[in-house]
Amino acid sequence: MSRQKVNTFFGQSVRNQDFFHRSHRNAKHNGHSSSFAIIAGPPRLKKPMTLKTALFALLLFGGAAGIFQLVDRTPLAPDHTFTSLNGEQISLRQLRGSPVLVTFWATDCASCLSEIPTLINWHHRFANRGLKIIAVAMYYDPPNRVLELTRERKLPYDVALDVDGSGAADFGNVNLTPTTFLIDSTGKLILHQIGMGDLVELEARISTL
Repeated sequence: MSRQKVNTFFGQSVRNQDFFHRSHRNAKHNGHSSSFAIIAGPPRLKKPMTLKTALFALLLFGGAAGIFQLVDRTPLAPDHTFTSLNGEQISLRQLRGSPVLVTFWATDCASCLSEIPTLINWHHRFANRGLKIIAVAMYYDPPNRVLELTRERKLPYDVALDVDGSGAADFGNVNLTPTTFLIDSTGKLILHQIGMGDLVELEARISTL
C-alpha cells in the first residue's frame, strides 16, 4: 500500500500507512508480538455527501419517524374479571365502550378511606356518562370487614374482592394502596397513579372521557 494513499470521510483525511506503522512500533515497544487486530476505520467514500443527498436522507428518515409516531403505544388494560361483593362478575372486556376507574384499596388504608367521598362524588356526577368505578379490596383484607365498611359508608359503586391476588397481579403486581388505573372507552390504560396523588387532575382526565 502506498504511504500517500488517503481515505477521505466527510472531508477528513486519515493516512492509513502512518497509523499502521505507529501501531506496529507501539506494539514492539510495549513488548507485545507484532500480531494485533486492526480496527476498521471509516468507510471509503468516493466523494463527500452533497447537500442534496443529505436533505433527501433527512426527509426520508424524518418521514419514517413521523409514521412511527402515529402508532399508538398506549397499553391495553388487562382482560380481568372481578367478583363483586354480591357475587357479580365484572369483566373489563365487557365494559369496553365506557371509561373505567379501577382503584385497589384496603380497609386499613387511611388514604384509601380519605378518597371515598371523592369516589362517591365522581360516581354521582359521571355514572350517567358511562363511568364505571370498581374498588378492589386487596387480597389480605378480610371480606367481612370489606362488606361491613361498604355498608357503613353506603358505597354506591362496585366493590370487588381480590381474594387470590390475581387482580393485583394482572395490573402489574399492585402492592401499595391506593393504586388507581383509569381506562378509556377503548380499553387503554391512560393513567396509573400510586397514592392519593392529584385528585383534581384525575377528575379533569375523567371529565374528558
